[in-house]
Amino acid sequence: MVLEEGLNLRLLLLPDGEDPDSYVHKVGADAFKTYIKEHSQDFIDFKASRWLTEAGDNPLKRAEGISDVCASITRIPDPLKRQTLSQRVAQVFHVSEQSVISEINRLLRKQQEQSKKDSERQQRSSGAGRSQPSSSNTLSAGEPSVDDINSLLDGLSVESPDLSDFGIPAPTTSQPAPVERIKAVRTPISYQEEECVRLLMNYGARELEPGITLCQYVLSELHDIEFQTTPYDLILTLFREAYSRGDILTTNDFLNRESGRSEGNRDVELQQQAIHLTNPRYEISDGWGKHEILVPSEQEIGILADAAYRNILRIKKMLAEQRMTVLQQLLRESRNKAPEEADQLLTEFMHFKRIDMEISGLLGTVISG
Repeated sequence: MVLEEGLNLRLLLLPDGEDPDSYVHKVGADAFKTYIKEHSQDFIDFKASRWLTEAGDNPLKRAEGISDVCASITRIPDPLKRQTLSQRVAQVFHVSEQSVISEINRLLRKQQEQSKKDSERQQRSSGAGRSQPSSSNTLSAGEPSVDDINSLLDGLSVESPDLSDFGIPAPTTSQPAPVERIKAVRTPISYQEEECVRLLMNYGARELEPGITLCQYVLSELHDIEFQTTPYDLILTLFREAYSRGDILTTNDFLNRESGRSEGNRDVELQQQAIHLTNPRYEISDGWGKHEILVPSEQEIGILADAAYRNILRIKKMLAEQRMTVLQQLLRESRNKAPEEADQLLTEFMHFKRIDMEISGLLGTVISG
């Protein structure tokens, strides 16, 4: 409450067994004022230092502490103060300032979305109170249960889209034959890469924050990362090239690509991917709206931003795990090599292990080993 009012909150720890009254009588008023001046801490600094002491070398505890301190910073209404405090927190925990800012922004979006949901629930409750439904079988307003969602999804089917609906003629003998998506066993990271380009293609121009589009956010987070799966690597490259020119690609840019003779098959595959990635995967029954059951949609900014944030974290986590696997093999093979080389490999392995654990903490996942 104090932080939300914009007040500067400072904390002071007195010596063991002392309270303000006993301590001021013990040392005198002037000495007490000096003690306050020298030992009092800003609330955020105090909280961060306490978390750092408690966490020690435990990266999961450190991640929990960062998230908790960031949650306190979100209560401060002044953006300039939040910016300054994010710098101090990054220094205390020895992490990048951008990671702290990203966590603060994620929590702010979550709070805004929760406030919106609470307001909608209150409105629905007020409406229900006035109408006084007589049927005992009428569903109450609110979020659907897990069983409701599972029941809904079990009854849904995903049909292949008709190419003619998108203005793409069926292939003839004079046109390159469509390239089918590879049916081979996929790597886990390929699913995250697919999700990333799906978000870009559907919502690239959407603003997650004023002046920050989803495309800008994703590309900045993946600036030094290349996708491993075809054609997602190509789609990401095309988004990067367009953004460097000041443009954000849309689905139509892929559907209406002009194919050169040597690029015909590639462009047809891009068209098919665009259709696949933008085709609605599920259709919500009208009955849910009839019973005033609110089904969360990823088109809501809070849900969309969280989806992009978690997708990027998963990609980075999988890349760290891939590198750790390579390093483990190199460490096994380094037994007969110079100790300096083995130490370097071990240092690099521990670096990626810490990254893996910190991301797991942010995602709320459990890791082993």
